[in-house]
Amino acid sequence: MQEEGIGSIVYVSRAVKEISQEDLETLFNSTELNNQDLEITGILLYSDQTFLQVLEGEYPIIKSLYETIVEDSRHEHIVKLVDTAKGNRIFEKYKTGFSIITEKEDMTNLKLLIQQALDKKEHKEVAEKLNYFIA
Repeated sequence: MQEEGIGSIVYVSRAVKEISQEDLETLFNSTELNNQDLEITGILLYSDQTFLQVLEGEYPIIKSLYETIVEDSRHEHIVKLVDTAKGNRIFEKYKTGFSIITEKEDMTNLKLLIQQALDKKEHKEVAEKLNYFIA
């Protein structure tokens, strides 16, 4: 069942430099705090200088947030994989902070979301990086 006005944006990007564990924890904590106020759910993953983020929430809010994220100088080579204004939350238990996906259903949902994005011809070049997250 689709939630009225709930959208999803999924992107990958590359950190411009290696990120320390302390900086990573600070980033995850600030992301979680900021997104709680905006009722944004999703996940933020990091591996081998690559970020994968799923943003879920009121579409105008996540669209604006994504536009801010694109301007962030800490990462580059940003590729938007999914951009939909209508849908439902599949990561509602995650407040877009540092989360460990612990339930098989959530990992399956992540794999399906990424696979749908990779089925698009224009995203084949990012498939290798995404294997860090879905292998």
